[in-house]
Amino acid sequence: MTASLGGLTFLNRDTLLIGGNANTSSGYIAQIGVSRDGDGHIVGSSGPAAFYATAPNIDGGLAFGPDGVLFAAGYFNNTLLQIKPGSTSPGKIVRCRARSVRSARSLSYRKASRARAQ
Repeated sequence: MTASLGGLTFLNRDTLLIGGNANTSSGYIAQIGVSRDGDGHIVGSSGPAAFYATAPNIDGGLAFGPDGVLFAAGYFNNTLLQIKPGSTSPGKIVRCRARSVRSARSLSYRKASRARAQ
């Protein structure tokens, strides 16, 4: 891993995804296993970091959305990267400024709630 880290999220209970080379065109996402104690708290890493996907200009946002798509915020160019499951690079890069978003440096995903019909 590099010194300039970006966003992070869990791929699963035991694998952390974390951005590397943050805010550069050579940004990427790495995966690393985590070690847990008997109470389930993370106490360290297990094994070396491995390449997961390219993520140019990754910043502080990294989150899974619908259908397992991984979203990453890009800074300084104000982008939203979309990485489909099984892919090692963004399949789509959305320029947020063109959509009147001034700066997207972080992100999160929240499932939409549906009101129940009574």
